[in-house]
Formats: sequence, structure tokens, C-alpha cells
Amino acid sequence: MKAAAASAVLTLLITLSPTPAAAASGPAARVSSPDGRLTLAVGTTGGHLTYSVTRNGRTLVEPSKLGLRLTDGSTIGDAVSVTRATTRTRDDTWRPVWGADSVVRDHHRELTVGLRQADGRRFDLIVRAYDDGVAFRYRVPDQEGLRTLEIVDEVTEFALAGDPAAWWTPRSLAYDGDEQLWRATPYRAMGDTMTPATFRWGDGTHLSIHEADLVDYAAMTLVKADGRLRAALTPTPDRAAAVVTTTGRATPWRVLTVSRDAAGLVDSHLLENLNPPCTICQTDTSWISPTKYVGIWWALQHQQYTWEEGPRHGATTDRAKQYIDFAAAHRIGGVLTEGWNKGWEGSWADQSFTEPADDFDLEAVVAYGKSKGVEWVAHNETGASLDNYEAQIDAAFALYERLGVHYLKTGYVGQIPGQYTYSQRSVNHYRLVLEKAARHRINVVCHECVHATGEVRTFPNALSREAMRGQEYDAFSAGNTPEHTLTLPFTRMLSGPMDYTPGIMNILWDPQGFDRRVHTTVAKQLSYYVNYFSGVQMAADLPEHYAGTPGLPFVERVPARWDESRTLSAAVGDHLVTARRSGAEWYVGAMTGDRAQALRYRLDFLGRGDWVAESYTDAAATDYATDPTPLAVNRSLVTARDTFVAAMDRSGGQAVRFRPATRADRALPRYVEPRPRVTALDAPAAVESGDIVTITATVENRGTVPGGADVTMSAPGTSQTRYVRVDPRSTRTVRFQARLTGDGPVVVTVGGQRTTVRLLHTPGAVPAPANLTVTRFAGSVVALAWDPVPGASYQVFRRTADGVYGDPVATVPAGTTTYADSGVTVDTTYAYVVRAVVGAARSVPSNEVVQTTVPQPVTVTWRVRVPSTTPPADTVYMPGSLPELGPWDPGRVAMTRVGPDLWEVTLPVLEGTVVQYKYTRGSWETVEHWGEIVGTVNRVVTVTYGTTGVQLVDDTSLDPATPDAHEAVRAWIDIPG
Repeated sequence: MKAAAASAVLTLLITLSPTPAAAASGPAARVSSPDGRLTLAVGTTGGHLTYSVTRNGRTLVEPSKLGLRLTDGSTIGDAVSVTRATTRTRDDTWRPVWGADSVVRDHHRELTVGLRQADGRRFDLIVRAYDDGVAFRYRVPDQEGLRTLEIVDEVTEFALAGDPAAWWTPRSLAYDGDEQLWRATPYRAMGDTMTPATFRWGDGTHLSIHEADLVDYAAMTLVKADGRLRAALTPTPDRAAAVVTTTGRATPWRVLTVSRDAAGLVDSHLLENLNPPCTICQTDTSWISPTKYVGIWWALQHQQYTWEEGPRHGATTDRAKQYIDFAAAHRIGGVLTEGWNKGWEGSWADQSFTEPADDFDLEAVVAYGKSKGVEWVAHNETGASLDNYEAQIDAAFALYERLGVHYLKTGYVGQIPGQYTYSQRSVNHYRLVLEKAARHRINVVCHECVHATGEVRTFPNALSREAMRGQEYDAFSAGNTPEHTLTLPFTRMLSGPMDYTPGIMNILWDPQGFDRRVHTTVAKQLSYYVNYFSGVQMAADLPEHYAGTPGLPFVERVPARWDESRTLSAAVGDHLVTARRSGAEWYVGAMTGDRAQALRYRLDFLGRGDWVAESYTDAAATDYATDPTPLAVNRSLVTARDTFVAAMDRSGGQAVRFRPATRADRALPRYVEPRPRVTALDAPAAVESGDIVTITATVENRGTVPGGADVTMSAPGTSQTRYVRVDPRSTRTVRFQARLTGDGPVVVTVGGQRTTVRLLHTPGAVPAPANLTVTRFAGSVVALAWDPVPGASYQVFRRTADGVYGDPVATVPAGTTTYADSGVTVDTTYAYVVRAVVGAARSVPSNEVVQTTVPQPVTVTWRVRVPSTTPPADTVYMPGSLPELGPWDPGRVAMTRVGPDLWEVTLPVLEGTVVQYKYTRGSWETVEHWGEIVGTVNRVVTVTYGTTGVQLVDDTSLDPATPDAHEAVRAWIDIPG
């Protein structure tokens, strides 16, 4: 990879007299970014080597220790003397094979501090300062008495100043440790974390901690102690050293990406710049090409097919050809067929990566794809067995190269024997796969592997990787929150391209009836293709779910390769607007988190003249909770002077394609910016004092795309704001409710419109029920009670999702003053009022009560009957989706024998939890295997509170009519029935 501009390098050597660290403290050397805003100072504190970071004179990182702890008990970084300090400046550009931008500038100043310890050991601290961050690494030269490095851990600290907001995921060494929901807390309240971890100060400054150029080293996590974060290396379980390597090398960079706002984090190329240039670009790289792909993956996640061979095997020759036909018809470059190969039974750890399943003709499928211009994407699921994979990798990659296969998805489900997913051995394995893949002209998408560290510059065949909680969790768990999907771009995505598998059109598809859904609107799914940077983008839904959908044209046209990228607006966890250029066309993705909002963004990135804006936005009818699929598709002419609007529902979005207009486009309407306004107001002329009044406002949008605005209703003693979204050139009504009390007329104002309501005091009116209270609540029930009104029956009202009371949810007969609402869901806030009814008259509403349905713990007992052929000395275990069950550890939770062939285990579980589980005798080689309960098809139960908070899951039935999910175990995989 050649630099596009000459490099300007200035080197300055500063010679310092060796001074024992214990005899002097303070800064020894410093380096500032090219723009002078960021400064990293190196010094000593209490005999320890330290550093600090400031931006515009404000401290971001207070003096923090540096160093490496070795297995001999010593620390590189203690009792040091500074022997020299040299600086140099570099400013050049380089061209990625592919990336977010076609040209990347590498402009930094580098400081090398030579250090000597009291024991005579020598090492260097290398520091770089860029306008968008700082980084440092240790370089330990080969020297007498120090030929190898056996590093237990790092001393490296990150003592952040103040108490910034923090986004982090709990530190976990499990294989899916990165697959967690992101947490948002103050810095002081955060715990140990994975990286990247991101922070924001009150003035808008953002900082993210991560690492770069991770080679032959253990991955970094962060532990919290004494208010400071420390770099904690992933250990190797069977040895004291997390890292064993030679001297004469540098460690990975410790990186702090710093920007004035959230957008600056996303736009940074810092991690790539800290990696070496491309090592595989000396020959033809035309085979390295971003692409889109489809596959049976989403149906597998929903257990409609199986990975293993059998009657519901997904990866068959015929089905692969059907998907190839779909891909060819819709400009999609690849087809993935997970489960195409032998070895999916049991633990997945002994698969063959060259032998196809009996019903899959590998050569025929690849050839058929090539005849249609579609690549077959190979899939290698290692089952976490690195040794098995490495033993086959040369033969497998040679086979793929012979067939002309250029794309590979790897997986590492399970705990690697004797290792962690992020330990040194594992890190070296992932690099080995990239190297060998490059020799065979194969692009790699890696799932369940270590986080990216900018290595896509060095190995551009690393098209993407997972290393985060992706969209599959919406299929088999409570799912990903709207905030999670708006945190990923500012955390995980900073490390490199990520495969989130977007493109779901049938948002509410739940074929198993597990109350699962995708936690977005369709428009947000389309926005992912622009907002989430990846070298592969999946059209993840089923072909039949795309048929006839208005969003399919965008999926067809949006590219996977970009030439230029800009973040137009951003706030961590809240919203993101990204513009990317591919050739002559621009694409914009806008998305929001847990609140509906309208965002405005300028189109000054467009070139001269007219452009066609083809926009796909949440329609006025789109409702995240009940109807997330409607799309408003609009086409209009825009120029670079226009400001576009994305009016989005909760967890909603917008995707826009901008292309230069042609003469044929002259008939399109000129874009008009939506500016919703209230044009009419309606309210009752008179109501009883103390009643709840419905006020209806009509909102008009004269624009050519959906518009959104906050509309406020004001009346004496109350003010309410509703966000309303209106389709182009349409009107929409929005309702408010307010309890009006007093003696005279009341003026109600909405959006500049006014109306007056008279208040009545009718003699002998039915009195309102008093003392409405919540007597009991759980995640599935809210119980109410109130004082009686003589001779009255009652109407119970629950406030709807749009904030108003509509029809009563229940009518309670006279003599009863309680009601239990079981039509509620977990983690939702409800409001209630009750009216008394006597004859044809009814009262004004009671006092209002508000309750959030917090899930309650349920004592759940699982009872199972096992075959009489089960060895009497064996113990039955229950692995499953709960953390307490491993998750999915086949030998962690032992059950108790409670009778002949009967076993039980009792666990506390929150109500509403959907638990998937199986029974084993301690390993996946002894798992139950019968009926539908095979492979990845599991037993499942939804935990319900009921009336007592106790639940029995009875899996003892011998009746064949009982669903397999609750029938007794019929057979073990090693002991057939």
C-alpha cells in the first residue's frame, strides 16, 4: 500500500542525564497533537512511570501508572530513569483496499522515551498524538538477562478526571463475553469492563479506551480499582503469564480516541492508523471486495431449520439454489448456507470443513451460484476447537480456492479448551486464519472472536467480525434494546467493521410463539446499512419476507463499498445520522434510540445541481410497539442548500438514496421541508369540574417527506407535550387529556390555537371513588382497590400508550371494589382511574395511580423423567439460556434425584423470562437427543408469576400427545431410545 503523499518527518533528539525516578518527580517529556489541542505528558510519580492527558488545557486523564508485571515478580516501569526523548512528526495519506473512506490521512507526532530501571533493564515508551486521540505502547529490546517476556499483567492505568458518563459492558472471559447489552452509568458507578469503553464529559468531550495492533498478545480488558481503570490482560488458564513472547518487540497500542463530540469518535481512523500497512497487497487484491449476502441464518435462529442433517435440515442443495435465485434477482452478491457440512451433531467441535452433508452438493451449489453471478459463502463453525480447525484449515482453504470461493464466515461457539476467546493463543489463531485465508484469496467474517483492533488496514480481507451482541439475540432472547443499537456505533464499531446482520422486514415474526420480536421499525433496519460500517452486509430476513415490501429496493441498491463517510449528527445511545458516498451517489442513514424524534441535517455534502432524494422513513402509521413495518417512500428533487428531515418513531429510522437528477426526473416534486403546525383544536364546550377532558389538535405537514414535531398543550395547572409524526402533505390528529378543576372557564392552548371550556358543578352528582391504590403488582398483574360509593358499580380505565384514557378496560359490579389487571406486560408503566356508575350517571374520575410492572422473582422447579436405561451412577444436569445455567454449560447445574428416574432442580427466575434448556448427563456428548429436542432445538418455558410466585415445569409426561418440550426424556445421544 503506497502513500499518496510524501511523508514529512522531523526528528528531534533530546539528551537527558539519567536521573533516578525516586529522586525526581514530574513531567520528563510531552508530546502534543498536530493541532496542539491534545497533550500527553510522561513523568514519574512516587518512583513509578506515569502519564497524563489534557485537551485544551483541561485534564482528561490524571497521572496514571505505566508498566508491565512479569512472572519473576518485577515490574517494567518501576524505579526508572529517562535516558533520552526523541520526537518526530509524520503527515501522509494512504489508500485502503476498501473502507469508510477511500483516502485516510495519518498525521501525528511521535515521542519515544528511553528508560532504564535501577536493575539495569532498558525499555522504551512510544507515544503518538493525533488530532483525534493519543496512544502509547511499550517496546522492550533484546538485552542480556531479558531474552523473553513473560507478562502476568499490565500496570497501565486510565485515571479519568471527574465523573464522565460511561458506556461499558461487564468484563467476562466467557466465549460470548462481548455479547452483552451496553450499560450507561456515571464513571464512578461503572465496574470492570470489556473494551472499547466510551466516556463523555459535561462539555461534550468524548473519549474511548481501546487497543490497536493486537498481535501475539492477550486482549485487553479493564478492571476498576480505587476509582481508576487498569488494563487487565486476558489470562491463559494453565500458566502464570498472560503473555509469553520474545523481547525485541512492541506491545499493542493502548489507545484513547478523543473528540469534541460523539460524531468525532465515529469519524476517527485512529485505530487503523496505528496498525501496519497492508501486508497482502503486493499482489492482486481484486478478490478483496465488500458485498451483501443472504442465507438461511434467520430461520435457523428461529429454529425453523436445523444445522444438523435430518428432516428439517436447512442447508440443502435445493434450498441453497432457491436463495441463489433470490440473490441474483435482487443484486445481492453472496449466499451463506450454515450447516452445509458434516459434524453438527453433539458439541460442534469435531466438524469437517471439507465434507458436505449428504443432501448438499457443494460443487453443484458453487457452480450454480457462479452461473448466476452469486458467490457461495463458506461457513466454518469450529465449536471452539482451535486444534481441530487448524488441523483442517489448509485442506479446507485449498478446496475453497479450487472452487473459486472467496468468502468465509467462521464461528467459535463455546469455551475454547484450555483457553479463553481473548487469550494469547486465541488471538494468534484468529491472525493465523486471516493469513492463511489471504494466501487462498478468501475474505473472512469472524463471529465469536476477539474484538477488532484496526487490523483491517493490515489484512483488508478481514471484512467484518461480530464481537458484540448482534441481531440474532432478537430471535432467541428478550432482545436488544433501542439504546443498545445506538450505543454500538460509539463503542464496538470504533474498533473495526462489524457484522450486525441487518435487513429484517418482518419485525414481529415469532414462529415459535416465544413473544420474540426485532426491537426496531423497518425504517431503522434500512438505516443500519449506512449507519453500521461493515465489509459485508446481510439481507438477513427470509426471501418470502422481502416479497412486495417497499423497503426491498433500498436493500437492492445500497452498496457495501464506500468512498467517503461523514457523521452528520450523533449522540451516544440516542441518535445517529451518517452520510456515505459510493461513486456518484450518496446514502444517508438516520436512526434513533428509545425516543421518537425529528432530526434535521444539511445536504451540503451533495454536489452542484439537482439531486433525487429517494427516502424511506417511518410513516405516520408506524408504531414501534404495535405496527413497526409501515414505510413512507418519497421521491423529490433536492439541492445542497436544502435541509432534510428524518421524522422517526421510537427505535425508528430513515434511509435515503441521493443520486444526480437526470432530465427524466424533472417531473418530480421539488423538496419542501416539513414544518408541522397545529391548524385546528377541538375540546368539549363544558364539563364537570374535576373531569378528565380530551383535547384534539389537528397537525398539518405541507412538506414532501414525513415531518415530526413536539406539540404542547397548556391549561391551568398542567402542560403536556406529545411528539407527532405526519405524512407528507397530510394532517394528523393528536389527543391530550387534562383534569380541569375550578369555578370559571378554562383556556386551553395547543400550538398557538386556543379554546375555552366551561366548568360545571352539578348538584347531586355521583361522587368519585376515593383512595384508589395499587395493592399488588408484578410483571404480569396490577391489582387495584378503592373506597366504595353507595349503590355504584365501577368502570376501570387504563391509560393507553398514546397517553389518554379511552374505553374502560373493565366493569366491576356493585359490591366489589377491587380489580386485578392481568393484561399488562413487564417493565411498562401504567396509569389508572376509576369512575363510579349509578344508573345512567357516572362520576368524574378518581385519583390517578401510576405503577411500573417490575418483574418479580419466581421460584421455578424443573422436574424431569429420564429413561430407565440411564446409567444409575450418572447425574442429570440442566444447561440453558440463563446465566445461572452457564449459560449452556452442560455440566454446571446438577439436578437432584427425587425418585426412580425422576430428577429436580429449583432456581429463582424473574417472571416473563423465556428459558430455553436441555437435559444432559454432564456433557454435550451425553445430551438428550430425540423427537424435536435435537441439535439446537431446545425445550422452552415462559416463567409466569401466577398468584403465588411458584411454578413447576413438569417434563415427566410419557404421553406421546404431550408436546416434546414437556415430555420425558426419551433417549440420550449416546444411549438411543
